[in-house]
Amino acid sequence: MKYIGIITLALLGLAACQSPVVTVTLKNTLSEDVKEMPVVIERALIEQKLGALDEGVFPLLADHGVVVPQQLDDLDQDGNWDQIALLVSTKASTDLVLDLVTTQEYPNFATRTSVYLGVDYNRSDAFVEKDQEERHPDNIAMKYPMMYQMEGPAWENDKVGFRLYFDSRNGKDIYGKTTEDMTLHVAGTKGQNYHEQDAWGMDVLKVGNSLGAGAVAMMYEDSLVRLANTASGEYQVLIEGPVRTIFDVRHQGWDTPVGSLAVTERITIWAGQYGYQEEILCDQKDITWVTGIVNKHSDEMIKGESETNNYIYTFDQQSENKDNLGMAVIVPKTSFVSAAETANEGEGVTETYYVSFQSVDTPKYFFVAGWEPTTTEFQTAEGFAEVVAQQAMVYNHSVVAE
Repeated sequence: MKYIGIITLALLGLAACQSPVVTVTLKNTLSEDVKEMPVVIERALIEQKLGALDEGVFPLLADHGVVVPQQLDDLDQDGNWDQIALLVSTKASTDLVLDLVTTQEYPNFATRTSVYLGVDYNRSDAFVEKDQEERHPDNIAMKYPMMYQMEGPAWENDKVGFRLYFDSRNGKDIYGKTTEDMTLHVAGTKGQNYHEQDAWGMDVLKVGNSLGAGAVAMMYEDSLVRLANTASGEYQVLIEGPVRTIFDVRHQGWDTPVGSLAVTERITIWAGQYGYQEEILCDQKDITWVTGIVNKHSDEMIKGESETNNYIYTFDQQSENKDNLGMAVIVPKTSFVSAAETANEGEGVTETYYVSFQSVDTPKYFFVAGWEPTTTEFQTAEGFAEVVAQQAMVYNHSVVAE
C-alpha cells in the first residue's frame, strides 16, 4: 500500500487494535543527536517479542505513533526476511523505545536508495536493467559505444551517487547530485552526457591511475597491487529498498604476489548519508588492504579520528565542474594501520592518498563524497569537515536492539 508523506499507525488502522503493547528498545550511547541513525534488527529478536509470524504478516516499528522508514531484508536469498533495516532519529545518550506491531499491508516508503546496471550486448543504446550479470569477456575498458551503461553498476541515495568500472580497471567514480530523486538509470543513455552538468548532477571525478573514490588494493612489501585485471567478475544485487541497498561484485582469479585470490566487494548504501560502505570478503586473512582518494587536484591530506574510527579527507576545487569537492575514507581503529600517499607518476597506482588496514574479521571502510552544488554545507572546508566528523562518529557504532 502506498502512502504520501508521514505514515502513522492510525493511518494504517493499527493505533489501538493490538494489545498488549510490544516494544523494542534501541540502546544509544552516542553523545550527539543523530537525525537519521541506521539500525539493523535481527528477525530472532522480533520473533522473540511476537512469536513466529504467519505467512503474510509483517512486523512494523513506530516512534510515538509515526512509522519510521524501514524495510524487510532477505540477505541469504532464501525467500524469508532476516533483518529489519530502519532509520531513526536519536537523542544524545538516550535510549529510544519503538512500538512493535504487525500488519498484513506493508506500506511503501519513499525510495531513497538504488543500484542499477544497464546492459546492451549489441552496444545500440538499448540498455536493459539486470540484477545479476557475469562480466562479458568482450567488455573492454573504454570501448565505445558502451556494453554497460555508465561502464558498470551505479548506486545512489538521496544525497550522492557512485559507479564502478565493470571491466579490467575495477575503479570507482563519483556522481555529484543536485536532486534527491533516483536518477542514475537515465545517465549515459539517449544522448545524455554525464560528464556535463545536467538537471540531476554529473560525474564529478577524474580517476586516472589512482584509487579514485575508494577502489581496493593490497599492500605487498612497499607496493600497492590494485584489485583489477581479474579472470572474471560477477555483479549481484542482494537488497534494494527505500532505506538501504546492498550488492556484491565478485572477482575470481586476481593474480597477486601471494597467489590467485577470490575477492567479493560487498557495497552498502543507506539513505541520507553522503557515502557508501564496502566490506571485503576474502578467505586470505593476512592481507593488508588499501583504499584511497584521488589527489590530482589536492595538495593536502587531512587526518582525523573519532572514538571508534580513523579517517583521512581532502577538500579542494577538484571536481570536473571546477568547483569544491570533498572526499574522505573512514576505517575502524581496530583495523587501521597507516595513512600515506603514492607517487604522482610512475607505474601502478599513482596520485592517491590512501589508508591501509587489516582485520581478522571482515575488512571494511566508508567512503564519503561531498560536492558543492549538492548542499551549502559543502561550500566550505569547515562544512565538509563537520559532515565527515559526524559520519565517523556514526560509522562502526552499533545501536543495540533489546
